[in-house]
Amino acid sequence: MALGEGIAQDVEVWGAGIMEMMRGKPKRIEHVDPRGVRAWKDGASCIWQEHGVWGLDAHGNPQILKPDYFAGVDFGTEFFLPFAKRFTKRIQSISPKAMIFTEMPPTEIGDLVFPKISEEDIPLSVNAMHWYDLITLFTTTWRSYFTLDFATGKPAFGNAALRSLHQKQLAHVASFGREKMSNAPTLIGETGIPYNMNHAQAFETGDFSAQVEALDNTIYNLESQLLSFTLWNYTADNSHKFGDLWNLEDLSISSPDTEALVRRLSGVRRRDDSARGLRAFARPHGRRIAGIPTKSQFNLKTAEYVLEYTSEKSQSSSVTEIYVPYAHYPEGYRVTASDGHFTIDKHKGYDIVKHEHDGHAHKHRVLVHPTKPLRSGHSNWPVYLALAAALVSPYLEAYTM
Repeated sequence: MALGEGIAQDVEVWGAGIMEMMRGKPKRIEHVDPRGVRAWKDGASCIWQEHGVWGLDAHGNPQILKPDYFAGVDFGTEFFLPFAKRFTKRIQSISPKAMIFTEMPPTEIGDLVFPKISEEDIPLSVNAMHWYDLITLFTTTWRSYFTLDFATGKPAFGNAALRSLHQKQLAHVASFGREKMSNAPTLIGETGIPYNMNHAQAFETGDFSAQVEALDNTIYNLESQLLSFTLWNYTADNSHKFGDLWNLEDLSISSPDTEALVRRLSGVRRRDDSARGLRAFARPHGRRIAGIPTKSQFNLKTAEYVLEYTSEKSQSSSVTEIYVPYAHYPEGYRVTASDGHFTIDKHKGYDIVKHEHDGHAHKHRVLVHPTKPLRSGHSNWPVYLALAAALVSPYLEAYTM
């Protein structure tokens, strides 16, 4: 506010560094002097000064007069919910059956409290909160062995701990639909990864293996919680230089520049050359399930997909459909079902496996796996890094105190 009045101030400078996130402290303090240049139009005064939030002391220095002016309010209940109710009423006056995607800001960052939303407040509501692997998003670097719990500020070391934390976060997001929104369904409204990670090395080498690992981590954890999601994003005119053409964000699963790069490096033209991280996002999944899913999980390393679900007798004639992209099965695949029978509809680039389960069975399992086991190299270096990080963890925690 003082800067807006053209008054020089010492300002905190924050970045996306891991130590800043852990310590909760700025990178540095800088002295900013606008030399009297005001943010307000000539003849207009600062509205916060008009409201008595701040003013000038006897020496002309800015001082806070009402330190609690912005305190004591509940954003979710007092601001978000009234707006959402008005929005819903207008939309459903035209389309009464419209489902309303209700998206509160992430609660891990800051002190926001998710409001109680009844069916009367927002009929046909869907919990559509966003979720990202924030360390990867903010630092544009993929670390399979490290992440940070923003709720506690504590680090997690090792891939198992990383996935466990992410799954815990996603379960927490889903709980809002059940506990705060009258058992509303959850669809993660936005999730994805920055493709310009690791200093955009992939844009020179064509090696998107880090992006594949990072995106697989995100989708694997979503699958573990049986969550639907919207993958952010597809930008038709994405470029390596300007990303998605908004604030240099670069999360598009496709790019014309990637297509040109891949074709230049390989000398071959393929349909999916523009795709980035294809093996991570083009994965088998149950697109229609004749029952209630209890497990829907794809293992990228083995290319095995497992769908488990339960059904009632009334669903005995219904068909479950599984999408199977060819990207993971260059030598074909096999389907194993616990009961019933299946057929396969072939399409360009993918199949649809149709499973009609045995009406006398209650639990069902369908497995899709390669005809021949995939060869995959194994490296211990992430394990060694995790062990080393665990050894220095006490010192890091002491440093953040």
